Amino acid sequence: SNTFSNFLFRYPVGIAMFSKLAPTCPMKPFIHESHKEKREDPYFWLRDKKNPDVLAYLEEENNYADHIFKETPMEKLTETCYKEFLSRIKETDET
Repeated sequence: SNTFSNFLFRYPVGIAMFSKLAPTCPMKPFIHESHKEKREDPYFWLRDKKNPDVLAYLEEENNYADHIFKETPMEKLTETCYKEFLSRIKETDET
């Protein structure tokens, strides 16, 4: 079955559909220097899992996702897709 395609045709997803906008991740200057090359990475700060700013941003993202799931039929779609994925996996005790 093509569950995801059916969902997209029934429920066109767009920003106007949601009453809450996604949080914007702040960019913080950081330059990687490796092998005589420099590369900017404004999201490097997100690697610090103990940083209260990182935790606060992730909490915002989680709250947004919860909100979207409640506003749309995404929760049901997620469960349906999960069951479909599991049905395609051959379960064995082998590694």
